[in-house]
Order: sequence, then C-alpha cells, then structure tokens
Amino acid sequence: MWLSSLSPPAALIFTLNHGLANGKRSVTGAGGGLGSHLVERLVELGARVRALARYNCRNDWGLLEMLPASIKNEIDVILGDLTDPHSTTRLVQGQEIIFPLAALIAIPYS
Repeated sequence: MWLSSLSPPAALIFTLNHGLANGKRSVTGAGGGLGSHLVERLVELGARVRALARYNCRNDWGLLEMLPASIKNEIDVILGDLTDPHSTTRLVQGQEIIFPLAALIAIPYS
C-alpha cells in the first residue's frame, strides 16, 4: 500500500504501526497540537526527529515547549517557515520520511 494514497491520519497510523517510526524523521507543523504529539511519539519509538516550528517573535517552539525535557532534548528544532527555501532545505536534508502536518489556520477575533 502506498502511503500517498492514504488520508493524513491513516498514513500516520500506518507508519507508526508498521515500524516506520525508526530512523530520521522530519515533522512540519511540529509546534501545533497534532505535530507536537507526533514528535513526542516518534522520539518515544526511537526516531531521530527534526521538527519545524513556525518562527515567531517570542522565539518559542509552540506546543513543543510543553513536552518533557527528556523528549525536548532529543529533538532537532528548526524555527522557520515552509515558504522559506532555506528552512525547508535544512528540514529535509538527510531525512528518510517527512510528515507534512503544517497548516495555516484562521483564528477569528473573539
């Protein structure tokens, strides 16, 4: 079964359940809810994870900041933007699997 034929959640489940979590992995959208949980699980499964978190004026890692120190110490975090070729080149260089979870969401004013 080709991973590209699966929906994103199904591809994640397939990947994690079939031993594809080990090795060099990149995650876009790593600072968000789904991305940070995936990063945590990949590290727990033994993957070497490079995570792209969108650069912000606070210079923080988004929800990756909430992970235990034992997990955070194992992550190679890149603060950048998917529209920046330098950020994406650094993210994918030498990686075996890329999890594209980045999204631009609209949060209405309240």
